[in-house]
Amino acid sequence: MVLSVSDTKSHIGINSPFGVILTNFYGINATNTDNKLEKNPDADSVIISSKTKYKKQLSKNIRTIIDITIISTLLIAEQISYQRKYKKLTQFFSKELKISNLPENIKFKEAKTLDEALKFAKETLGIKHVDKNFTLEMLNYVNKGIVDVSNANKGKFYVPKKLLISANDEKKVAFTVFNMKSPDFGSIGLSSKHFTEKGLDKFIYEYFKPQNSEETSNVAKNIKDKLKDKFVAEISDDSRKLLDKFLKDSNSISLIDKIQISQNLKNSYFQLNANQQLITKHPIEWLKNFSEKFKEHKIDIDFDKLKTLSKEAQLEEVNKLVDNLLKSENVEFLIIRGSDNPYHSLYHEIGHLQDATKNLERLKKERLESFNLFKIIKKIFNNKLSFHPVADHWGGATYEKEKELIEKSPKKFKFLYPNLHKHLNNSETQRIVSYTGGYAMTSIGEFIAETYSLVLSGHKLPKEVIELYKKYGGPMLPGM
Repeated sequence: MVLSVSDTKSHIGINSPFGVILTNFYGINATNTDNKLEKNPDADSVIISSKTKYKKQLSKNIRTIIDITIISTLLIAEQISYQRKYKKLTQFFSKELKISNLPENIKFKEAKTLDEALKFAKETLGIKHVDKNFTLEMLNYVNKGIVDVSNANKGKFYVPKKLLISANDEKKVAFTVFNMKSPDFGSIGLSSKHFTEKGLDKFIYEYFKPQNSEETSNVAKNIKDKLKDKFVAEISDDSRKLLDKFLKDSNSISLIDKIQISQNLKNSYFQLNANQQLITKHPIEWLKNFSEKFKEHKIDIDFDKLKTLSKEAQLEEVNKLVDNLLKSENVEFLIIRGSDNPYHSLYHEIGHLQDATKNLERLKKERLESFNLFKIIKKIFNNKLSFHPVADHWGGATYEKEKELIEKSPKKFKFLYPNLHKHLNNSETQRIVSYTGGYAMTSIGEFIAETYSLVLSGHKLPKEVIELYKKYGGPMLPGM
């Protein structure tokens, strides 16, 4: 927002407090041109006669009145504009994000026909629109997932406005539409490619192959790689049985079974990635997560000593401690397992919607308030300016805009996204978030969605994870 009054005959006094503020923060040209001073040609001095003094004083008073008038006009106009936008935003959210009041317990039964599944989605769940190219398997899948969320919330939650189909990404199970300008705002979508036998088979093979490839069998060249070689992503016993059947004959198991395998493999690797990130970036914090396991095997950890060492020396010490643990455990690897719920990704996306229902209006209004002139003046005097509360909550290290800012302007990133910056860089926060996987470590919004999904899937998370979730304003499930 750039204001200019440089073309007017009377200008805001640059030496007045408002003149300084507007010059610094709005680019206002606040120069004085009404004073007519006589300059002595022989010296760097200004001669003002007694008549000129009276005229100057009068001119100064007029300018002061004009200054106040212009400032008042700007403030009033800005406040009127702000109030209109604020009201419009309130009306938008009251219309678009309404909490549903479904029965506390809905009984789900797989539909035998597409018409039956459509009727259930629209009449029982209250979904207004379902894309025409949904298959019966896909619609049964999403109906079941939404019923799970509804029952967990006793019928009081935000039901997706629409069910959409995307054919762009075979690896992505589901997605959420956050764009307020889109007619699909508040909707959930599924990837059609992921729900085909061919797409799922390809996904499973790609995720399964690295487990037995050189990734975990190569002799490591440095400390970081040595530590990585001590961990492997593993799937649940139930998913392992399904995977064995799949490897013998990919057509011998159902579509939902394949989704379970794919979700379990994907989430196990997310958990593996979280451990690898934490142990290499914050080795002391990783040890804290596993301190009880070390204690069980009478392996002492001197945290005070570790804190005095360099990062490389810390990694070396962690390497020795892990070696001792593995010897006492008599195992080759530390096994990392993720969620094996086939609806995990769908719960995750619905979690995003519940998060939006709870926080998006507040964050959008904070964004709007940061451009309100009264608020800006107040923040200037308090030395507080933050213009990106929405991206601070939902932005992330894997997203193009934030990723570029982190790499090119880390100081600016810290200023514009203070909470996200802390989420990404605070060692204790990263330790706590790592319990929910590597994706959750990249973003506040992704941590909320992953936590929501894991709780829905029946995972018992540490108390500190739930406390951080509440601090971030995560949507609460009964019993949390």
